[in-house]
Amino acid sequence: MMMLKRMICGALLAGISAAAFAGAGSWSADGYGGQTQFGRQAFSGRTLEAPAAESLSGARVTSVAWSISASSADVTVKLCASGANCLTLPGVSGTMTWPESAAPRAGDSFRFVYLVNQPGRLAKPFSVNNNALTVNYAK
Repeated sequence: MMMLKRMICGALLAGISAAAFAGAGSWSADGYGGQTQFGRQAFSGRTLEAPAAESLSGARVTSVAWSISASSADVTVKLCASGANCLTLPGVSGTMTWPESAAPRAGDSFRFVYLVNQPGRLAKPFSVNNNALTVNYAK
């Protein structure tokens, strides 16, 4: 709380409206991702949703952070929002700015989509033990 007061006071001194901070925030969710025994088949993890989606009316995603715990494999991972395009993620963890022109609503549901790049039956199943997502947004 003290940190927020300092940020607002600093912004006022710098000539920035306190209203600029009012619509920004973030939410986080995590879930099990699933598994496959076959390459070149896409599968989705569990849907991840904002805890209070109705309170995010008018807010748009600005960036996302993610972390995926999975068995080893050459895999392509995408993050998809309901009603928006998917982002291809550069790795199993990181942060990325969502392009403003395609930014989904902050209250949308999200899911990770996995594609093992090896063709055919896998020697060991590819398993996603956990995937975590933090959505940063602004109104």
